[in-house]
Amino acid sequence: LYEAEIDRDSAFEVLMKRAKEAAKEAARVEAEENEIEEKERKYARRYDGSTSRSTRKTTSRSDSIGKTFAKSFARQLGSKAGQKLVRGILGSLFKGR
Repeated sequence: LYEAEIDRDSAFEVLMKRAKEAAKEAARVEAEENEIEEKERKYARRYDGSTSRSTRKTTSRSDSIGKTFAKSFARQLGSKAGQKLVRGILGSLFKGR
């Protein structure tokens, strides 16, 4: 029973071997990701800040200040913070009744 030699690698050696293989795999994956990012960067369109005449709007003004404020206020009321604010105000008004 004790005469047969089965495995002489220690647990430390097995774990070190697995760690080295995992590090190699991680380095390979990272190199592939870097290569993909580099290709995307190479073929991406650059933004120079200018717009062509065909993409510009021809209207003189988009919205008045009042309309812009109303839209912004409506968006805020639709958010969680806006809902809490309205609930707090209405709750304080009708709390005594």
